[in-house]
Amino acid sequence: MKYKYILHVQKHRLYINERKMKTISMVSSEVWKEVFIDVNKAVVFIDNACAEVLHWNGGLSALTEAGAVDVKEFSSFESAQSHQKKAVFITSSCLEEVITREIIQDIIQASHFQYVIIITAVTPRMHLFKKSGSYDGDTHSIFDAFEEDLLEWMENMNYTAEIKHIPILMSCISNNVFITPAFTELFPLIETDVKQLRIQHASKKAEKKQFECLNDLDMTCLPANLQIWFKTFVSSIDSLLSELAVSEDCYSIGPTSRILATELANYAPAKTRRKSTQNKASIVFVDRTLDIGSSCTHQTETLFDRIASVFPRLPGHTNDVLIDMSSLCHVHKDASSTVLPGCLASFNGHNQQHLQPLLTNKVKEGLMEVNRQLVDIASKENLPLKLTGKPGRVTADQLENTLSLFKGKYDMILKHINTLQVSMAVFHLLKSQRQQQLDSLSGIEKLLIQGYSDETDPLEEIYRLIITETEKTTTERSCTLDDIFCLIMFVYSVYGTRIKSDKEEQVKAVLVKYVLREKNTLPPLTQQIVGDTINEEVVTAILDDAWQKFKAISSARNNLKQFSSVCEESALGPSQLMPILKQLINVMFDPSKPELPDVELKSSGFGDLLKSGFGLFRTVSKPRPSDHPLLIIFVVGGVTSTELKQIKDLCASLKLSSQVIVGSTRLIKPEDIVTSILCQDRINRV
Repeated sequence: MKYKYILHVQKHRLYINERKMKTISMVSSEVWKEVFIDVNKAVVFIDNACAEVLHWNGGLSALTEAGAVDVKEFSSFESAQSHQKKAVFITSSCLEEVITREIIQDIIQASHFQYVIIITAVTPRMHLFKKSGSYDGDTHSIFDAFEEDLLEWMENMNYTAEIKHIPILMSCISNNVFITPAFTELFPLIETDVKQLRIQHASKKAEKKQFECLNDLDMTCLPANLQIWFKTFVSSIDSLLSELAVSEDCYSIGPTSRILATELANYAPAKTRRKSTQNKASIVFVDRTLDIGSSCTHQTETLFDRIASVFPRLPGHTNDVLIDMSSLCHVHKDASSTVLPGCLASFNGHNQQHLQPLLTNKVKEGLMEVNRQLVDIASKENLPLKLTGKPGRVTADQLENTLSLFKGKYDMILKHINTLQVSMAVFHLLKSQRQQQLDSLSGIEKLLIQGYSDETDPLEEIYRLIITETEKTTTERSCTLDDIFCLIMFVYSVYGTRIKSDKEEQVKAVLVKYVLREKNTLPPLTQQIVGDTINEEVVTAILDDAWQKFKAISSARNNLKQFSSVCEESALGPSQLMPILKQLINVMFDPSKPELPDVELKSSGFGDLLKSGFGLFRTVSKPRPSDHPLLIIFVVGGVTSTELKQIKDLCASLKLSSQVIVGSTRLIKPEDIVTSILCQDRINRV
């Protein structure tokens, strides 16, 4: 087969200014259609991040329907059979990364391929930057050299090698919500990271910059690997905006978001794109760390958040959950592991409409809608329905009775798999003993928020809770050690620097004793926090370090003026949690157009400076994120389903003419946030 080089450039991208603005679901679908064209008669090797994106875009069946003969993990331990001559590698990483290169080489040399296609989600320009430290240069040469290597590994220079960049970035959870599984671990820096950054920055040979706090940071202050990570993210967002065919204004709230927004504003391909399209948009990056309380709370408004808090994650995934579907099959009761686990993502396409009762309805309304849909499909299949229970109330027994009608009817199960998986998830949720603990935690949080206006000491309440829980048996406890860490994180975020308590040392002391006492049965999050060596000295040191991070979270809003509090105090009632995202929507679309001191516009040139009202022309009105027909709010560090519902409800009540899209690195639950802050190295990405 004749050697050829193909650098993938879609024709329609060359005429951005002639296209109409697309929806994110359309973009996501079109991206995967490009992938599906190449997989016919191929063995596909796909990495975890791309597999998770695919999971929400048709899943494994989409590849097999497109003609893939086999789908395997992107691993050095995999290979193809001798008669399989075509391979497609789908990766979210840069081909210049050593581990990526080695895996591709190992698989090819262990197989007998004559035709290899590599699809990378990383742009050619980022490949160039990874290799040379600069965006300037010939991007073609990077892929040219790698293709030569591919042919050498296939041991025949007349075989075919192709490298394509396709922006496999996002998974659409609903029409106006997307996540970026490849950047799950991207999380905002916190104040305790500054010291380590200073140490690493001091070792640089290049010109050094002095910085004392998070707000002093820019891209040059970060270590090389973190810079590449941030720049790769920005280039991926630029790819998304290119697909949407928009010219955007870049805004930020928070130190890490400021770095990302500045990079996007000044990114050369983004500047070129903005000159070639008339469709206008705004993108606002928001640091999750500014409002940990709203993501660490158990006061959930949606079934999705409840399910996420109860169910384990689907293996290898960071957003979907594992649902036991074995009760619908004719298997032994203890053989659930032999049945392919269920999940929430659509089984057969991009549309996640079946998730709307979980994502956008209140819990009670969601229960009613899930039950209605389940009864509806049972009725359409003429199954012997027995409607029991009180009107307006859904119980686990009701769901179980209807679900049991589908047992063993595999054609029907496959036909209605999306509805059945959601219904089974809700059934297991209602049966779970964890439900009572979640209600108890929600009550505790409400009391802690009420104490905000009373100026009570929240750590006193936490101290009492720990003492009370240690006196109970395991089955009697209303919360676990994991829950206590989440509550502490919640308190420090909500109360901020108002926490000035002599109770900190007492809380740490009783927590150390609690951990030591339960060391043989620690729950997953606590085990991850304290590690394997559990003695008083080690645990005390670990908790001392954790408290420094708690305090860093408490000071995260210190430099904010408009969004300095996430609690709404009222003379007529108790204080309530007021998430920053809700506050942001309110002020951005306020008809009186108040100033937005915390929302920074990142300028990419002199024209933007004039638009911003800087320089000599003070009469020019300052731009606002709400100026354009499309607003993208991207939460760096994760978002909850409850927050998504609140934004949707608020936009509906305001009757906005603008379209609001919410993006984030992942869907999160309280334990994810604590893990990201206490256990994750946010600086040294390997």
